[in-house]
Amino acid sequence: MRPQHTNADLLEFSIPGNFFAMSEDRITRAEVHEHLQRLAGAVCSEYKKKKSGRQSLELDKKSNRFHIYEGHTVDLVELREQNELIKDELLEWSDLESELKKLHQEMQVAIQEKDGAVKNLQTINEHLLSYVSSLTEKLQKKNTVVNTNL
Repeated sequence: MRPQHTNADLLEFSIPGNFFAMSEDRITRAEVHEHLQRLAGAVCSEYKKKKSGRQSLELDKKSNRFHIYEGHTVDLVELREQNELIKDELLEWSDLESELKKLHQEMQVAIQEKDGAVKNLQTINEHLLSYVSSLTEKLQKKNTVVNTNL
């Protein structure tokens, strides 16, 4: 799906050199959109009224003025400062992301070491259990030999 741009967005995109920017306030942008829509409608109806190519060429030479009030714009210095703050935040997040990856790798190594230690302890426990069972068997054999001799 293609993004839907308002007339206010199109005006802002067409500002040469980003000389100014329009406010992000929805009401302000809606007012500018409606005003541009009325101007575009008037120009379109004038073109429809013209029957010859010469009349259309005369219309091409005409221009309309559109006023943007001071409250409808945003200070570029403020926008640049906000942009720098956002860049700094992004750098912090990327640093945090790399730190997170590093911690994740360290945790994986620690888990592998723990698993190795657990397996080693299980092997030792098995050996000890077999040793205890063999001692128990030997003790039982001695007890049976002693009991038969009595």
